[in-house]
Amino acid sequence: MALGVVKNLMKETGASNFGFGPCMGRPVIGLLDTPPCLILALANDEGYTAYCHTDLTHTTPGVLLRWIAGRPSFVCNTHFPHDGIYTVAHCAARAR
Repeated sequence: MALGVVKNLMKETGASNFGFGPCMGRPVIGLLDTPPCLILALANDEGYTAYCHTDLTHTTPGVLLRWIAGRPSFVCNTHFPHDGIYTVAHCAARAR
């Protein structure tokens, strides 16, 4: 249902990209009744460009890569290894 609402908003505004500013904040999770990760993944599966954070250092490269590649892409922020393990954050990947 939440993806349908987002798609309607995108249609009304003519947007081709969307994201959630403070994606893990209480307002977004409270509104959706879930973290937005699944909605973003499903939107990427349908060909939209969707990211969890809408800051320039994260979203701009993802949007550019999406339009260069012609399909949704994977973008994340890597974090320095802890005990030899890299972690990623702020990722929005396709489910397929």
